[in-house]
Amino acid sequence: MDQDLKKQLKKFREIEPDESFLRKSRVLILSLEKEKRVIFFGSHVTAWAMSFAVVFLLILGYLFIPARSGQVPIASAEALNKELNAMNINIALSEVSYNNQINQTINKTLSAVTSNAALHLNPDILQSESLMMASMTVAGNGSQVDDLLNQVLQ
Repeated sequence: MDQDLKKQLKKFREIEPDESFLRKSRVLILSLEKEKRVIFFGSHVTAWAMSFAVVFLLILGYLFIPARSGQVPIASAEALNKELNAMNINIALSEVSYNNQINQTINKTLSAVTSNAALHLNPDILQSESLMMASMTVAGNGSQVDDLLNQVLQ
C-alpha cells in the first residue's frame, strides 16, 4: 500500500494546469491592487525607529550645544577687576588661634630624630642612617638641609 501511495504522488508531479486556467489566474493575480503602505508610522518598526532617532538627536543636542547661563562671558581682565572691586566681600573668622608652643615642639622633634639615644630603634638601623647622613654631608646636601631647618626654627 505504501508503494501505491508513492506512485500516485509521483503522478501528481506531472499534472499541469490548463492554458485557460493559467491565463485566468495570471490576469486575476496581476489585476489585484497592491496595498498602499504608509511610510511614516505605518508600522511598529517605523515608529520605534523614529522615536530612537528623536532621542538620539536630543542627546546629541544636549552634548554638543553649550548651555546658556544667561550671563555674558567677561571679555577682559579689566572687566573682571572692576566687577570684583564692586563686590562687597566680608569675611569673619569665628576662631583664630596660634600655638605658642610650636617652636618647642619642633625642637623636641628634631632633637629626638637626630639623637643616637633613641631606645626604640635598632642600633644597626641607626648606624646605617648616620652613615647615610654623613655621606650626604660630604656630598654637600647636608648644608642645604641644615639651612632649611634653621629657617624653619626662626
